[in-house]
Amino acid sequence: MKKNTFNLRTSPLANSNILRINSEREEIWVNPPYQRNGEVWPEDKRQLLIDSILNEFDIPKMYFHILGRNSPGALGRTYAVIDGRQRLETIWKFIDGGFSLAKDFEYFRDETVKAASLTYSQMALK
Repeated sequence: MKKNTFNLRTSPLANSNILRINSEREEIWVNPPYQRNGEVWPEDKRQLLIDSILNEFDIPKMYFHILGRNSPGALGRTYAVIDGRQRLETIWKFIDGGFSLAKDFEYFRDETVKAASLTYSQMALK
């Protein structure tokens, strides 16, 4: 009898790699059959996630399945989300200008930075 073997690998994802996730968004299958519905978080929860990322607080890990070339339904994508769909969609929505930081946002590394209520693109202009 042949034993099934698999290789499980985890790696920390620094905040700077968030842009990598954004650049590879077309490679990520967010709604494989086992995944729950997306776009369910209210704006205040989305703002809290972005606040946590910007202030470098720990956030829950995101898990991805590396897909084979002919994975059914994957449509040529490289990864499938196992856990983290809401977090991914929130990050992408913020980068795309879908919502702004909270009115009471504080950047703890430099309190002179006033970014409350700014969108991602507005932050880039500051």
